[in-house]
Amino acid sequence: MSTLHLWEGPVTAESTKGWTEGHLEASRRKIAELLAVTGERTVENTLRPYDGACWHSAMAAARAV
Repeated sequence: MSTLHLWEGPVTAESTKGWTEGHLEASRRKIAELLAVTGERTVENTLRPYDGACWHSAMAAARAV
């Protein structure tokens, strides 16, 4: 299933739940990556994971309406 579009493929309650939970889990992984930084903060180790977490959270939230 596409991570960008829920409607690529059969859309069922189960597929929608799986798609949404996949984005929530990806957001959690990005947040964990962000929190695990021990050295100097950079764009690559701070802003990129933050941006990824925000994107995945927004994708999951977009299907909640």
